[in-house]
Order: sequence, then C-alpha cells, then structure tokens
Amino acid sequence: KDKKVKSVLIAALIVFLFFPVRISVTAPAEIIPQDPGLVAVPYDGVLDAVLVNPGDQVEKDEIIAQMDKTALRSQLANAQEALNTMRSELSGARRQAMRNPDKKRELALLQAEIALKKVDLDRAKERLEKSNIKAPRDGVAVFSSPNELIGRPMGTGERIMMVADPEQKLLELRVPSKSMISIQPSVPVSFHMNVAPLRGHTANIENIGYQATPDPDGLLTYKIR
Repeated sequence: KDKKVKSVLIAALIVFLFFPVRISVTAPAEIIPQDPGLVAVPYDGVLDAVLVNPGDQVEKDEIIAQMDKTALRSQLANAQEALNTMRSELSGARRQAMRNPDKKRELALLQAEIALKKVDLDRAKERLEKSNIKAPRDGVAVFSSPNELIGRPMGTGERIMMVADPEQKLLELRVPSKSMISIQPSVPVSFHMNVAPLRGHTANIENIGYQATPDPDGLLTYKIR
C-alpha cells in the first residue's frame, strides 16, 4: 500500500512539472504615445513662444510654437534692400548702355548679382516662414512645461514636444538589469498597477530592448513595450 501511495505521489509530481510556472517582475511603468509626431526646432535659434499647453488638442498645420523673429526680420529687410539697390543699378546701367555700348558688358554681371540677391531674399523668407512651428498631425501636445522651453537657445532638430493620438498608446516598463527575467515576446503577459493591484490587465509585448540603457537617474534598465 505504501508503495502504491508513493507511486501516485511521484506520478502527480511528474505531471505537475509539466505545468508552466508563471514568473513576475516589479518595475516602474509609464504610458507613452505610440508613433507620435515629433516637433523639432527647424534651425539654430531661440524659442520665443509656445502657443499650447501640455495636453491641449491641436490640429495638423496649426502654429504651436514660434522662434525668435528679431534677427530674421532684419535679415529679410537687408536682403530686400540689397535686391532693390542692385535693380536700381541695373536700370541705370541699361540707360547708360543705350548711349555707350561698352557699358553693355556690365549688364550681365549686374543680372547675375541680382539673381544671387533673389536667392538670399528667398532664403530669408523661407526661414521666417519656418519660424512658425506647426503641428505635424492632429492629436494632443505632449511635453512637460512651456517655461522649460521659452527663451532657451536650441539647436537644429532639437525636440520641443510630441503630438500624439490619445487612442494610440503603449505601456513602457523599465526593468532594472539585475531584475530582468527571461521573456519570450510571443507569450501573453499581464500587469498589475500599484493603484489597483488586484485588477490585472492583459497585454501583448511589442518589443523588448535587448540591451540595457541608462535612465535619466543613471539606472540601467531594459525597456519593454
């Protein structure tokens, strides 16, 4: 009888070993936008104004920020004045060429100079137009605070904010490198938030960072989305 009981226990243990064991990890998480539209500085300069607040709904091509225009307006005025001056010189040279054929040689040079001045003027107009930074898509403005941006010198391509669709979002987990567990992207997962630990949420893994990267506080973490 004892042998029979032992055999049953061993068989039960073997069967139990074939059942998968769920493992878990505790990590900080943040809801982030999925495929957001990035809003960046178009050229080196000072950001003069941010016309929206965090969380505001914006529309595509709406002006949401502006670069300082003081120097740009001066460049535009100088370029326009230089072009007008060259046109006046060309007009005078044409009148002189009617009386003195030797002056006709100067006309081609002046016309080439005018073409260059037009390029300078068009470039100044284009830069002034770019100083009005527009939303790349419909969505919600995502950034920390206008006060952190206004009046700050910024480089070309430096990010100001994101514009995201509130219906398209991801949960990003930052798992410390020492706490990382083996995770297969194809396996369904669930997560529990601290504010409601008894309520689980199912999720699918979109991607896993296979190399730990430093967070702003210097902690090395694996990013799981």
